[in-house]
Amino acid sequence: MKIKDAFVLAAGMGSRMGPLGKNVPKPLFPIFGKSILEIIILQLKELGIDNIYVNSHHQYEILNSYVKSKKIEINLLYEPKLLGSGGAFYNLKKNYPKLKNILALNADTILNLSNNHINSLCSRLVENNQTSCLLGVNVSESNEFNRLNIKKNCLQGIIINKPDTDLKPFPLTYSGVSIVNLDKLDPLYFGKETSFFESVADYHTSEVGVFAPGRIEVHDFGTIDNYILSMTSLFEKDSDFIFKFVKKTSSKNLLSCENELCLVEIAGKKLKYNLRL
Repeated sequence: MKIKDAFVLAAGMGSRMGPLGKNVPKPLFPIFGKSILEIIILQLKELGIDNIYVNSHHQYEILNSYVKSKKIEINLLYEPKLLGSGGAFYNLKKNYPKLKNILALNADTILNLSNNHINSLCSRLVENNQTSCLLGVNVSESNEFNRLNIKKNCLQGIIINKPDTDLKPFPLTYSGVSIVNLDKLDPLYFGKETSFFESVADYHTSEVGVFAPGRIEVHDFGTIDNYILSMTSLFEKDSDFIFKFVKKTSSKNLLSCENELCLVEIAGKKLKYNLRL
């Protein structure tokens, strides 16, 4: 099965991105002259994805203007009311009822994703008749993310990362990448605000697969701290898969990792922030 459709979840409020997140959609945060969203779109096109769908809520007008000005070929879905990480899939199916198996990604994470990864996810989904199959990635014990409880390559539960939790038996977290069979969505949740693990990858009521490819490079831009850490890492590296899509040059809209100042020009608006304040 060849995946031709991808869904990028981008409707969050940007509440973890400091003052800049109040005025600029997180997917438009800059990485060496391009936005996070642009890099994800370029990557998906390189992987052979024909149709890309992106949901939006917070600062939709800015995102829509940006997409038009850059002539980015995507299908942008506006959510007047936030539907959550689960409800977004139901809204996608409602607007595009012929869609079936899709590749899903978060708009604040960039992974060194390959066609082998996608094919492995698809194979497990189809062979085991699963509702969804998740891409799991290894993280250190000190990492802040919640963990996946897995048995026989299927999700059994989510381990919440708390100070007193022993995370050693659970080295994997959810990468935000999955293959979802939209035909298996529960009609009960259409039009409702739900989370991904409540209504799409509900391991209590259906089989949810997990594929862990081993070492895979991940850049997390989901919080202002992680954005700064990821940008710092990119500044220091001479070689990275992201540089297939951007040039590592000095730019006006580039984060300065020395003083944490960012000057961004988006949709004709120039915004300057100290990201920590």
